[in-house]
Amino acid sequence: MNCKTILQRVKYSTDASKLTKNRDKNKILMLCNVMGQHFSLDQPEQIRLKHLQYIKNHWLIHQGFSQSTNDRYIRTMRLIIDALGRKQHWSKPLGLEKDVSKGGRPTVSRVTHTRSVYYSRNQRRASCR
Repeated sequence: MNCKTILQRVKYSTDASKLTKNRDKNKILMLCNVMGQHFSLDQPEQIRLKHLQYIKNHWLIHQGFSQSTNDRYIRTMRLIIDALGRKQHWSKPLGLEKDVSKGGRPTVSRVTHTRSVYYSRNQRRASCR
């Protein structure tokens, strides 16, 4: 699956290390490839809630990763959900809502939502017709 649009939307603060950026990029690509192979998806816009539920409830468990690696994949799933613009609707069913009263790690990544990616893709489709 081509995850270029998701990767373009993820931005990092200036104090984010190169290791963190590469780790997140690799995890996004891994999750997209798993969903693409298992569900025959071609574009990130085809990702649905059920695909991420499969990743969380089945794939992560069967991989046998350590707890810290599972937590990293969960954080990456949050990035993917936010990049797809589904944070409001999918976070609660997936159990990925953050409890702000508990604190936690400071975030070094954020997701930008620009209309240019969406419009450029639709303009290409319209020109092909």
